[in-house]
This record gives sequence, C-alpha cells and structure tokens, in this order.
Amino acid sequence: MSDHNHGEPPSAAARPNDFAFERLLGLQSVTAELSAAIGLDDIAGVVVESGVRMVGAAAGTLMLVSEDGTALEPLATRGYPRSTVKEFAPRFPIDAGSPAGVAVLSGEPLWLRSTAEFAARFPQHLETHLATGYESLVAAPLRPFGRTIGVVGLSFAEARDFSDAERAFILTLTGQAAFALERSLLYEREHRARMDAERANRLLKASEERFRIFSEISTDYTFGHFVEPDGSARFDWVSDSITRRLGVTAETASVDGWAAYIHPDDRHVVE
Repeated sequence: MSDHNHGEPPSAAARPNDFAFERLLGLQSVTAELSAAIGLDDIAGVVVESGVRMVGAAAGTLMLVSEDGTALEPLATRGYPRSTVKEFAPRFPIDAGSPAGVAVLSGEPLWLRSTAEFAARFPQHLETHLATGYESLVAAPLRPFGRTIGVVGLSFAEARDFSDAERAFILTLTGQAAFALERSLLYEREHRARMDAERANRLLKASEERFRIFSEISTDYTFGHFVEPDGSARFDWVSDSITRRLGVTAETASVDGWAAYIHPDDRHVVE
C-alpha cells in the first residue's frame, strides 16, 4: 500500500518552477496587453500595474524623459503617498542625485536592497524615501535600441536581495515596456507631423486664396512667386492688371523671367 498522498501540496522543490511558470504566463499576458495599448498613458498603466502585481512590489511608477532631455515626467504611479507623488510631478530634473536619475544617466538598473543602502547612496533624498514607508527599490531604465527614453521604479515594503530570477523578470518586463513606448512615441510623432502638415496646407491654401482675390481687385502690378532651390523664380500668380497690360501670365513669366518684360535701361534696378 502506497503512503503517497495525492492531495498534498506541491513540494518545496517544485514551487520555484511553478512560480517561474506563473511569471511566464504573466509576461505573455502583459505582452498581449501592451500590443493592444496605443497611448502612452495606457502602456504606462499596464506596466506599472503588472510590475507591482507580478513581483510583489508595494508601489511603482513609470516616467518618461522629457522632450528636452533634462527631466523625468511621471506617466503612471501606484502605491506612493500623495506627498511623494507631488514632489516628482509634473517633472523633476535628471541628475545623479536620485535613483531614477542614476538609472537614466548610466543606462543601467539600480538595485537598492534596503533603507541603509538608500541612505548611503542618496542621503539628500532619504527623507522622501522614509516618507514612503518602503524599504527596497529598483530603478530600471527603458532603453529601446540603446536609447534611454524613461525609467520604471518599483518599491518593496521589505528589504530584498533581488534574486537573479527576479532581476531577469523585471528587466524582461521593462524591456517589453520600452519597445511598446517607443512604438507609441513614434505614432504620436507621425500623427503630430501629419496634423502640422495638414494645418500648414490649409494655411497655404487660405493665403493663396487671399492673394487671388487681391490680384483680381487690384489695379496695380502685383504678383506672387516662389524661389526654387536652384535660385530660379516660379511665379504662382500675377494680377489681372499685369496680364491685361503686358500680356504676361504666371506661366509665361516663369519661363521668360521678369527681365524679359523690363526695359534694358531699368534692369540694373531689380538685379
């Protein structure tokens, strides 16, 4: 008769494998969520929520490097006291005096296992750290294609050694986040450029229409032209008075040049 009990919980030796499997499934879920997310805020929310939940963190934040490259701007934050959130919002300088700044400037993750380690490295921010009530933290840079665009911070209630498996998991998660954010940033840049181009085109058409109306009602010699890269002039329009009196159109003026319609004795004035 066997004394093996099929109802017993998994052995301690099996639990790490089960834990690793759960994290693998979690990463697959995060990958799907990041693929579906488009906006920066949506992506940041997925990363912070997943990071806090899946690694047992007490709080987390994701910050992007500002367009001018001098500051960090929080996109998503969870679990930190309001006073801490206010201190870092809407932006704070990137320098070597904070864990996030060190991670961004070095391009390497920073692992602080306890308050004692924090105090040794960043005494100027110790009061802020103590106000959170947390012990250990990690600041991991977001580096798609080797360029740092932001940082993820995770804080833990207890001192933590950060095992190799935990470090690998956190870096995998932030790696996925980095490429998702880069994709969203590219989308936003392209969208902004398209909107700017459309606005410029509308303004140009409005300007051309104003000049057209002006030329129709003007009794003076008026015209509009562009200077091409080779230095030649392309006439966009000429007033009706020019066409009536000189027989010149925008097309003929572009081909002949104004010099053909100016008396030789006067050309030195406009050359």
